[in-house]
Amino acid sequence: MDKLSEEDSWRLFCVHAFGQHNIPPGVEGLADLVVKECQGLPLALKVIGGVMIGKKLPGQWDRELKKLQESRITHQDVEKKLFDILKTSYDDLENADHANAKECFLYFAAFPQDELLEQDKLFQYWVAEGLVPGHIRDDPEGDTYHVLGLLIGRSLIELESDTENKLCCKIHRVLRDLALHIIQSHDADEKKHLALYQPGRHLQEFPLEWRTNAKESLAVRRLSLNDNNLKTLPTKISAPNMQTLLLSHNEELEDFPNGFLKGIRQNLKVLDLSFNKSLKALPTGWNNLKHLIYLHLGNCQGLKELPKSIGELKQLENLHLGFGSFTKLPGSLGGLKMLVVLDLGNCANLHRLPKSIGKLEMLVTLNLFQCSALNNLLPLEFRSLKRLESLNLLGCRTYNYGTQMYILGGLVSLRNLKIDAHNLQWSHQWNGMNFPLRSLVIHKVSDSTLYELQSMDGLEDLLLHTCEIKVFPSEMKASFYLKFLKVQIPFLNLKTLRLSFLPNLQILGLNDYPNLVNFTLNDCPNLERVELTNCPNLVCLPALDSLPRLHSLIVKLSIEKLPQSFTHRGAFPALTLFNLGQSKIVKFPEVEEGAMPKLQRLDFDDCIFLHTLPASISLLTSIQTIILGSKNEKLMTSCKTNFRNSTVRKTFIVDGKPLIPEEEVFESVVPMQEGTTTGRGSDKRPFQKVDGDNEERLLKRGGSKLGSDFFVPSSPERFVYLGSSSVAETTKSEKEHDLCEAL
Repeated sequence: MDKLSEEDSWRLFCVHAFGQHNIPPGVEGLADLVVKECQGLPLALKVIGGVMIGKKLPGQWDRELKKLQESRITHQDVEKKLFDILKTSYDDLENADHANAKECFLYFAAFPQDELLEQDKLFQYWVAEGLVPGHIRDDPEGDTYHVLGLLIGRSLIELESDTENKLCCKIHRVLRDLALHIIQSHDADEKKHLALYQPGRHLQEFPLEWRTNAKESLAVRRLSLNDNNLKTLPTKISAPNMQTLLLSHNEELEDFPNGFLKGIRQNLKVLDLSFNKSLKALPTGWNNLKHLIYLHLGNCQGLKELPKSIGELKQLENLHLGFGSFTKLPGSLGGLKMLVVLDLGNCANLHRLPKSIGKLEMLVTLNLFQCSALNNLLPLEFRSLKRLESLNLLGCRTYNYGTQMYILGGLVSLRNLKIDAHNLQWSHQWNGMNFPLRSLVIHKVSDSTLYELQSMDGLEDLLLHTCEIKVFPSEMKASFYLKFLKVQIPFLNLKTLRLSFLPNLQILGLNDYPNLVNFTLNDCPNLERVELTNCPNLVCLPALDSLPRLHSLIVKLSIEKLPQSFTHRGAFPALTLFNLGQSKIVKFPEVEEGAMPKLQRLDFDDCIFLHTLPASISLLTSIQTIILGSKNEKLMTSCKTNFRNSTVRKTFIVDGKPLIPEEEVFESVVPMQEGTTTGRGSDKRPFQKVDGDNEERLLKRGGSKLGSDFFVPSSPERFVYLGSSSVAETTKSEKEHDLCEAL
């Protein structure tokens, strides 16, 4: 495992421990000792840095330092050293303001190495098992997001998007092994099993050591054999305390014995049998699962029907049946009185919904995506679903439009609807809908479809997918509450797009407009993110620089130059990310002082026609990263030459590495006659005293400050070191490290 240098270790640690804040008084020396305890290991520096977030008192740092020192071991195994260091972050969760934060972290050991775990699925597990309070039907933005934030803040887990752009959680291999190590240590101390996890081990049989007889039982609460090659399960088992059983992705498993279910039924809350494509039959006796809250049978194509007894699951809140081969569902489904989420997405053989679906009084979310075989789509009883908030009808055929609109009209709580455009062509009925729709996704949009939307004054989130319209109507300004607007491909004919008076619009994404020439944007004061990509004929941008809340701007267009106003004083007051990657820009305008005061990242990746950047780019006072493309040799060469001794030189990054290494900067430090700098070898060089009244002047000249010391460029090739202490001689050993840091 590669280790970082002392300097790089310090920088990485500071990013995670302090972010954009200054190091608290009296802490720097202790922080340096903490960094040394991490021994240059990047993962340890990230995780321990996360532990120290918000700790401002020296006493707090001293306590954490002692924990690290006490955990130090003498052997040289790097991963075992890591375990001891990283466990400090896990132990610190004890002080977090959530009682089950530790258990939520250990939950990640139940899944195979490097697996991307869907965030929503993880939340449902946690809620069902009671690790976070409330029910699945409650808004998860409270406790579940709080716990996730705790784990992310300590760098114990990371967030990524999967191929379907779903938000997922991922854990580093070493941290997953740490979770397993903690579980096993706890089990040994307590002489009982908190969890038995062997996911992704290619097992063909249920582990012998987990089998039980008539005289013994497993005290386990969670058991995971995800991603194995199991062919059978024991006909009997005794695990009365089991709350969670994860058996997904065992594609050769054909049977789930009645005796196995009977042995775990007492307290089972979570059962995941998804992606067991060979599973042909389910056990009977579902009525005995009195506490089951979460059941996942998705992608079990071998199942042709559900047992009638499934309607006896009186506490079930979450039922996933997506990608199933069912042609019908049992009428007993209406007995699931507590059901909140029903996922039937991609059940392409499902011919009808049972009338009893109208008895699901607690149902909030129903997914019927691509249930293309459904006849008469929604039964009349569907109107009784007074709590239904989210409904996905994309890919469903409708025959009797009038009846379907009458049914939808009874859904008084409906807020989120996904529907094909041909199901919206009933204007006289659509205008009579009384549900509080906030989010709408429309597929195959035409001109007439947009005019159907004019009465939806409360709409906040609009996604138009696969568009055929030619003119975006100015009447769209009637959607006063619209916050999110995204228009997806192919928008082949649109030439002019005018958006105005959308005071609540926060996110705007315009992608793949091959004929768009004119784009205007007015009265959208709350826009926070704008993404403009793949519009080859759009060569002029609207006045985005005056948007007071815009923090992210992605422009991947054929434009050759930016509006001059983009870099004027006061432009983009809130912008933190500006991505021009893949654009054809040939010149970046001169930057005025006060422009983009909060900009942190500027991306020029694959801007192959851009060969230089103005020196005034150093006036971007908050800039941290400037990305250059590795294929643009001219731009890299000019930046390396022109910014070698600039205050922004450290911000230039190519392929994840600094464009100008520190050692090259150090070579440019040479002595001055009016004072001298520190240098290589044994040279002793005095330095000048800084007049405190001149701090502002020095900083405006591009000087850097480290504590009470100043370094200021006197020419493109020369630097002089200026210190606030009295004039004295110094040696390399005393000042060289400080000089490198400041430069």
